[in-house]
Amino acid sequence: MLARAAYLAPLPESLDFVEAAPVMSAGMTVFSGLRHAGFQTGHKVAVIGLGGLGHFGALYAKAMGGRVAVISTSAEKKAEAQELGAERFIHAQKESVADALRSWEGGADIILATPTSLEPITAAFSGLAPDGTMVVVGVGPGNLSIDPMVLIMGRRRLMGSPAGSRKALREALAFARAHGLRPKTRRFPLAQAGEALAGMQTGHMTGRAVLIAA
Repeated sequence: MLARAAYLAPLPESLDFVEAAPVMSAGMTVFSGLRHAGFQTGHKVAVIGLGGLGHFGALYAKAMGGRVAVISTSAEKKAEAQELGAERFIHAQKESVADALRSWEGGADIILATPTSLEPITAAFSGLAPDGTMVVVGVGPGNLSIDPMVLIMGRRRLMGSPAGSRKALREALAFARAHGLRPKTRRFPLAQAGEALAGMQTGHMTGRAVLIAA
């Protein structure tokens, strides 16, 4: 095929196609989101959700020099969070997320919101440290409800971040190569695309599903 070179991203030699494929979407999304939220080395980053976006969020935040906490409604995610280097795991169904974050040395500097559900975002917002930023990268229906006093008195920020630019994609790939970031993936032949989609919809998919041409 022929394609415009400006719209192509050369893959680092150490990344194969299956490893690089999830970076093209989820990896670039969280990498760009953290950058736009003003991430700095040493920042405390709380990741809401540990699905495809959240997995990458924890990976990138840790590799960028951040301290990571993972917020999940599933207790089974604790082992994965620890494996990714998270120093805290907050079980959203058993404890107040905001209280748990505030006990984390005053709150999170950045909250990376990855789920499509808006309730966890509302519950976590007041767990931001003063001058902290919540960056929303997951898209779901409904409206956010944020207490304006919490927003104003703490000089907190709420922002959204789309996937990213071509420049961000190249940077995300280069960062993954330089730091040895390898997402968990599950390979499916095209004939099993339906099975992959079903696993994603039920929440039983572990890792990123990558379709392989036979």
